[in-house]
Amino acid sequence: MDEDLAPAQAAIERAIERTDDPTLREHLRSLDEGLTAVATDGEAGDGTETDAKTQDEESRGDKLESIESELADVAGEADEVTRSHLETARDEIDEYRRANTRDW
Repeated sequence: MDEDLAPAQAAIERAIERTDDPTLREHLRSLDEGLTAVATDGEAGDGTETDAKTQDEESRGDKLESIESELADVAGEADEVTRSHLETARDEIDEYRRANTRDW
């Protein structure tokens, strides 16, 4: 697990705990699982191909951008406190993506 994404994951988990809306909670769980998949992606790889690594970084950046976008979308459905957690998660992912993936 990429520990630099842990603050974003923690913020999503706080939002899951906070919301009373079961549909929103389920959507957030799905996003949390997606973030976990991205955060653990490539840990078993051998890293021998530079082109493959670049492609993985681009794919990872795209996945993170998608999660960011979905967080922004669902934040509009949430109450103020839950929205704050989702905005924190989105900001953490954005910061990570810009620092750790190519072309951002």
